[in-house]
This record gives sequence, C-alpha cells and structure tokens, in this order.
Amino acid sequence: MAYIPCTTGIRAPAMSATERIARRIWCSAWTLLVLASLFWVGSIIIGRAVAGHVPPITLAYWRWTGALIVAIGFAWPFLKRDWPVLRRHWAILMLLSATGIASYNTMIYIGLQYTTALNALLLQSTMPVIILLWAFVLFGERASLRQIVGVMLSLLGVAIVVSHGSPRRWHISSSAPAMRGFWAALSSTLCTRRCCAADRSCIR
Repeated sequence: MAYIPCTTGIRAPAMSATERIARRIWCSAWTLLVLASLFWVGSIIIGRAVAGHVPPITLAYWRWTGALIVAIGFAWPFLKRDWPVLRRHWAILMLLSATGIASYNTMIYIGLQYTTALNALLLQSTMPVIILLWAFVLFGERASLRQIVGVMLSLLGVAIVVSHGSPRRWHISSSAPAMRGFWAALSSTLCTRRCCAADRSCIR
C-alpha cells in the first residue's frame, strides 16, 4: 500500500503509470487553479446565456446538485474520515454554505439577468478589498502597504468597468437594469469573500 502524495495519511493500492500521471496532474496546484477558474468562468457565461429562460434560484440549485453528484464518489472517504470534525462544526459549515455557496451563486445569477458576463467577471476584482475587510473584522488583521496598493488598483478597475471610463456614468440611477446587475454581482462577492476569510481558521 502506498500513500497518496497529496493527501494526509490515506493509503491506496499500487498505481499504474496512467494513474500516476492522473494523480500528478490532480496534485498540481497550478492545474487545479486553472481548472477552478475555467469552471467558474464557464458558470458565469452559462448563467448569462440562460438569463430569462431559467430562474436564478433554479440554476443555482441544479448547479450544486450536479456538483454533489459528481463529487460525492471521490469525496466520500474523506467525509467519513472527517465526520467528527464536520459534525462538531456544523453551525459554521451551514453559515459558510448559506453565504459562500447558496447566496453567492444565486445573486450572481440574478445580476446576470441585467448585465453582461464580462461585467460580472470584472467586478470580481473587488475580491481583494473585501477579503481584507473581512479579515480585519474577524481577526483584527491590518493590511500592509503592498496590499493597500493592490486594493486601490482593484477599485480603480471596478470604477472603470462600471462607468465605462466615463465619470458621468456614476450618476445613473440605481434602478437602472445595468446597476441592478452591478449591485447583485457585488453583493455576491461580499458573501463569498467573507467565506474566504472565515474558513481559514474556523474549522481545524
């Protein structure tokens, strides 16, 4: 029995060459990050494509139901192993699920009823500043000068996207469809970035 290299102490039978290649890819942080971005962007594009045809809540529900069906097979051994910890922290798990999964995706899909997929994706540039805010609220962490500079660049990007490069666009009424999409997308980012800050230390 050999140890799986990218897990902690779970034994696995000897692997063939194909299995070793697949495991090497699966254990690559760069590969997983690229795939995560690809799937995440694909979800935004699909959400915009079906806007007006599939209700946002329905779309969010079936997205995560499908993810559950796909993931449950290979996640089951880890769920069994970690069940005591999961049960002990069920309250924070429910909170993180409600904000970072259910609310985040539903609000993104609501926003996509009124704005383009490109706008929704670019508005995610607010993530750094919101992570810093939640880290300060939850843990009292203060941002470094480098982080503040990065945040300012992110906010500048958001301003350019929303105003289309024209400061006069900021005077558009918040009831306009484009601005409704903006606020829905931004609210979803607030939810999910709160989870990024919180799940770092809530579950051990």
